[in-house]
Amino acid sequence: MSREESAAFDSLTTATWVRVAEIFDRALEIPSEHRDAWLDEACAGNAALRAEVVALLAADAAPATLLEGDAAAAASTLVERVEAGERDIEDERWLGRRIGPYRVREILGQGGMGTVFLAERADGQFEERVALKLLRCCTTSDELLRRFQQERQILARLRHSTIAGLLHGGVTDDGQPYFAMEHVDGLPITDYCDTRSLGVEGRLELATQVTDGVQHAHRNLVVHRDLKPSNILVTDEGAVRLLDFGIAKLLEPGLGETADEDDAAGDAVTMLLTPQYAAPEQLTGQPVTTATDVYALGVLLYELLTGGLPFANALLGVVQGGDPEPPSRRVRTSEAPQCGLDAATLSRRLEGDLDAVVLKALRAEPEQRYPTPEALGEDLRRHLDKQPVRARRATWRYRARKFVTRHRASVVAAALAILALLAGLAGTSWQAAEARRATARAEKEAEVAQQVADFLATTFTSADPAASGENDVTARDLLDAAAVRIGEELEGAPEIQARLLGILGVTYRQLSLYDESRPLLERSLELRREHAESDPEALAGSLFSLAQLENDLGHYDVAEPLFREALDLSRAESGNERHVATSLHGLAGLLIRTRRVDRGMEMLEKALALAQPAFGEQHPQTLNILGDLAFVHLGENRLDLAVPLLRDLLERKREVYGNVHPSTAITLHNLAVATLNSNRLEEAVTSFREVLEIERRLYDEDQPATAGTLGFLGHALRELGKLEEAEEAYRESVAVLRRKLPSEHPYLGTGLKNLGWILIELGRPSEAESLLQESVAILHAAHGEDHQRTQEALMQLGRAVLADGRPAEAEPLLRSAYARLLEMRGEDHSATLLALAAIEELEAALVASGVR
Repeated sequence: MSREESAAFDSLTTATWVRVAEIFDRALEIPSEHRDAWLDEACAGNAALRAEVVALLAADAAPATLLEGDAAAAASTLVERVEAGERDIEDERWLGRRIGPYRVREILGQGGMGTVFLAERADGQFEERVALKLLRCCTTSDELLRRFQQERQILARLRHSTIAGLLHGGVTDDGQPYFAMEHVDGLPITDYCDTRSLGVEGRLELATQVTDGVQHAHRNLVVHRDLKPSNILVTDEGAVRLLDFGIAKLLEPGLGETADEDDAAGDAVTMLLTPQYAAPEQLTGQPVTTATDVYALGVLLYELLTGGLPFANALLGVVQGGDPEPPSRRVRTSEAPQCGLDAATLSRRLEGDLDAVVLKALRAEPEQRYPTPEALGEDLRRHLDKQPVRARRATWRYRARKFVTRHRASVVAAALAILALLAGLAGTSWQAAEARRATARAEKEAEVAQQVADFLATTFTSADPAASGENDVTARDLLDAAAVRIGEELEGAPEIQARLLGILGVTYRQLSLYDESRPLLERSLELRREHAESDPEALAGSLFSLAQLENDLGHYDVAEPLFREALDLSRAESGNERHVATSLHGLAGLLIRTRRVDRGMEMLEKALALAQPAFGEQHPQTLNILGDLAFVHLGENRLDLAVPLLRDLLERKREVYGNVHPSTAITLHNLAVATLNSNRLEEAVTSFREVLEIERRLYDEDQPATAGTLGFLGHALRELGKLEEAEEAYRESVAVLRRKLPSEHPYLGTGLKNLGWILIELGRPSEAESLLQESVAILHAAHGEDHQRTQEALMQLGRAVLADGRPAEAEPLLRSAYARLLEMRGEDHSATLLALAAIEELEAALVASGVR
């Protein structure tokens, strides 16, 4: 290699190589006769810079050199070689050999300083698979050797669930250092998200795991410096593992490294990092801090959300400066990631909070980024919780919009309660004018309504930041404060107390805060019973509210007598068709859930006949009854009746409520179920994803309705043969149900049954068995043995036991379930057919095992 070639090569590893490369690229386009003058201007008197560019140009022109033909191409090849790692033929010699207590099985990957092998414990002490990292046998650099040893020491001090842990370290017989760390069976985080079509929320949840792990490293005074998807794996269970601390930097002297040594080694480290994910200070030779990893996390977030990198050319991005295109704008003009949304919808989803968060992490100036990975992760969690993010200026309008988004259900409930109070006041005035004989009662109602309105007004006033001193008062804070005040201040006013307790109890129930709802509704009912003679209509309302709560919780034996008592009281009051229709509707829903479908349908039709003239055709109560009628037709597979009714209902609800409304989402969901039952599977998947998008805009993800939609999405994906995606949907559904419903709720039993089913199909019967045992216990307690869902769970449990190689244990489960399902659902029902197929597998297994 000539001196000029050596100078050109070395210059690419210095802090100025980015500027040199830019001027060199442009100089190649300048005619040779004008190049000297152009270089004088471009280098602006910097003699060292000009000399390096001239050396590159000379090397480019010279034949038969290291940079033969094209220096730029050679530099590019060099970078690619460092990033990807060339396959060293010497690494092959380790296959099948022992290194320490391990036997090498295969090459997992090769990087700039070492090779990673899959190895197994070979000393007979216990079984263990590890990722074994060995310094390249061809490497003679003292710096790389020092860094390899340092990585081993760094890993030893990091203990976190997201960091692949160090298990063992040593040297080979010929003196090469190695260490063994936890083998992670997973995919790079970007591949994991895309192959599972993970939504925006799922991608952000994974990103928060990454920020947690990086923050742990920083707390241990370690900066990773090479965060990228290939160093961030995700397991099948959705757990993140950070790998490869090979070029990590300690933030304090020690462990064999000092700040001076690290700075002196800057050239070698530059060649080891990955430019696309490197922070500007890494590419320009500036000091590395914790903000360096924050920048890489910003690049990772950008890629997860848009499917591309912030800059097409990372080096030019640094040279030119400025912010990248906001993620919401990028996805409009490029292929969006596989997250179940079209480009326009994804753009709206990213606009605002996520644009601000990502761009703050990607600021060119380190001091303008998030100060820590923890701060970035906190903003991601705030966004997921629909809280204001720190990356945006907290204007009053922004905070108010976030408040409404977080607590849409409670805001709607509060608005409806206020409207109801106003309607009650208006009704009271009309009643007093029209019927003098009711004047006393009307005046009393007006007084009660005014007191209720005053109480609500003071409750909301107490939430004013000027009055409370708090800047972020939530709907839950308002409810909790009101509940305490009702108990303390209204003890001597039982009618007002009962009314307010009922309003708050229903609001808690609508937020799925069942434990908070129950005592309020029970106390309201207790007070109503004490004054039943004076106001039987109010007593019926309290009975109905508590019955709804018990019905939601699956306590059907408790809910039914409450519904029936409310219905009897409503019928006893003349001219009370609205209350009768409402009570009939509630009781009908319970009967249908407990498989008394014919009686439930009869009650629904009576409720509809009363509701249409009493409420009107477009009233929510009338629309809800029609929706339940369609749902029953759907459940009984009468698609010819269900589909036209659902389409008409969806059109009406969109007209009354708009597209983004809970009631509209319910009807769209049921229409998607009809599509699924009609075997239009791709269409069904699209529809369920649309429902999920609406529900996630309306609520947080921890809502039973969202869990139900995820369950049906899992069904559609399972039928399409997309088993891994189906498993993910079922797991999300079960996770929500576990968080929001009691452990004995039948919905949870059904969700566990579905998850167990898909695990059997994926060849993991032992994992499925434990879930199905829990499912059987829940459904048996909720429905009894003679219920279809109980028998389906028993049948799936039998399938799991059979798939686990225990046909003798599976036989009584499968034969009993098949007989019951045949009796209940007939021979053509899907559950019966599945049980029959399982019995055929059972017979073959029994013959193979010699039992038959």
